[in-house]
Amino acid sequence: MTSIFEKTTRNSGIIGGKFLKKKRIVKPGSTVDNPEFYSPADFAIGATVEVFGHRFVLTDADRYVLEYLEANAGPIPLQTLDSLRQKLNVGTANNQPADQNGHDVAEPSS
Repeated sequence: MTSIFEKTTRNSGIIGGKFLKKKRIVKPGSTVDNPEFYSPADFAIGATVEVFGHRFVLTDADRYVLEYLEANAGPIPLQTLDSLRQKLNVGTANNQPADQNGHDVAEPSS
């Protein structure tokens, strides 16, 4: 289930707020006989999601989203998790800092 909220930008001419309440969203190009729905794997920072002819660029997420995806990481591509970790400036699930490629950086031992 996906819901969409647009950020309110002053003097933009676009009213922000709730665009879509929670529902399953069919990906463009899928058929009625065989619908393909967006899944959490599709929601990386910087990804573009098309909903009913409107395109949305994902620019931000909160820690709850990252924690949820890490807890259900089986079907989630590493690239999606890494984009969230980078945006939120956190390490990996085992709380170690990550390098620029998203790999764990070992703490130096003394």
